[in-house]
Amino acid sequence: KKYSDNHKEFYDFKKRLNESPDSLYIMSFTNNSHSQALSHYGNISIGMNNQEIQNCFGKAGAHGKDSLYDYGYNDFYAFPLKVNYDYDYQYNMIDNLVRRWLVAYRNLEVDPFDMKSILNDLNSELFLLSLLFKRNVLYQEEEIRYVILRRNIHSSDKNVIIPFNSSLFNNVIYSHELKHDSQKIRELLNNNGFNNISLNLTSLPY
Repeated sequence: KKYSDNHKEFYDFKKRLNESPDSLYIMSFTNNSHSQALSHYGNISIGMNNQEIQNCFGKAGAHGKDSLYDYGYNDFYAFPLKVNYDYDYQYNMIDNLVRRWLVAYRNLEVDPFDMKSILNDLNSELFLLSLLFKRNVLYQEEEIRYVILRRNIHSSDKNVIIPFNSSLFNNVIYSHELKHDSQKIRELLNNNGFNNISLNLTSLPY
């Protein structure tokens, strides 16, 4: 309402806000292996190397292709995002985007070709920000997201297969709630071929 009292403008902007690609996948990680948010995610964290994950996703998405320009049906792009929790930063970014969106929207009849192009670009920008921003109260998650976006956005096949192997995993950290189950965790790791992964209790005092 700060920007417009026009119900159609509000409705059309909200409609675009809810648009997203059909074949979008997000895998979430944290930059802090001893995060206090650990208890909300199974009380276990699995240590992985960010660059190795990126390489793994990139190789899986390319299906043998050497260039992004050659990507076609069922290929996918993968890129990392570090989640932003800062309210002021988020507000300034969104405020700027909304103002530009309204200028383009209100000039559709004057220059429909260019304004539609600008609105499409702003929609992509808005979509990216929706993946990047989270509320400040969740800052302890220190989340890193890997976004996977497939080319065939209208495909009925929603599966994305990414081969993981033991070389991607460095260590496993468990919370105090699981300290009496450490032997069971070790056995589970060994039984699945992860014999060389270190297993440690979190450094958090509780």
